[in-house]
Amino acid sequence: MRLVPVDRRSALHAALDVVPGAWWWKITPGEDASAERRSIISSRVAESREAAERSGRAAGAGWWLNVHGPGGSVLSCGLLAR
Repeated sequence: MRLVPVDRRSALHAALDVVPGAWWWKITPGEDASAERRSIISSRVAESREAAERSGRAAGAGWWLNVHGPGGSVLSCGLLAR
């Protein structure tokens, strides 16, 4: 998923929203508009929200973490401690 160009990621995310049990994370360096272009998304889909959150927390120290799942659900974990 990380190799998908930024301008095409929304189509990939929409496709993942309809896959049952597909969870993934996104970390961003801030909450401004430019942060989206510098965001990093998981390279693999996790089988549960908890697994995606663990993986995102391990990758995102000091960044903002959001965990995405089926049906467009989003869990905002906020700014992670360094």
